Amino acid sequence: MQSGRLLLLALLLGCFVLTTKSQSTTWKKQVGVDITPLTTRVLNFGGTASGQDFSFILRNNKEGNKGNRYGLGLNFNINPTGNNFTQLRLRASAGAERRKRFGKVWEGYLGWDFRLAVDYQRFGNINQDNSSTEIDLGPAVVLGMNFWLNDHLILSTEGALPVLVRINTGFDDGVGVVANWELPVALFLSYRW
Repeated sequence: MQSGRLLLLALLLGCFVLTTKSQSTTWKKQVGVDITPLTTRVLNFGGTASGQDFSFILRNNKEGNKGNRYGLGLNFNINPTGNNFTQLRLRASAGAERRKRFGKVWEGYLGWDFRLAVDYQRFGNINQDNSSTEIDLGPAVVLGMNFWLNDHLILSTEGALPVLVRINTGFDDGVGVVANWELPVALFLSYRW
């Protein structure tokens, strides 16, 4: 039953893309939402999906292939049973990017972000204070790909290489530098106008 609904959704999306495709690329603003949590819940083959993730991206086209980019995200996971685990993560970013079209539907982009993330975790109950706070701050290089569904709708994903200063309080107090490659695992659905 699930595969039948998925096939129907893919066919409808394909028809929508084919009937609305044209050549125009003029736009001023773009807003997108991370649809990865939705797709993992729809395509969940036996696993359990946990947590809620809300991520948004806003782009402002300055001229031709250049633009500004802004991001905002919130992730929370509350487990009131067992170990009473709570996690809250806030993310914000701002930067710039350059884009390059490849054919009619593909577009690549390279840019940078300045990022701020605050991550709070708590284990145990009210009588035990097993909490930690982690703050990440610093620049990141981003590399991504857009797939134009039509003149206004775009699917995109991106990877990043952030170099962040991390400040920990709680479990592991201290300050350090973190650099790691973030794979392009998030899928954004965006609207341009």
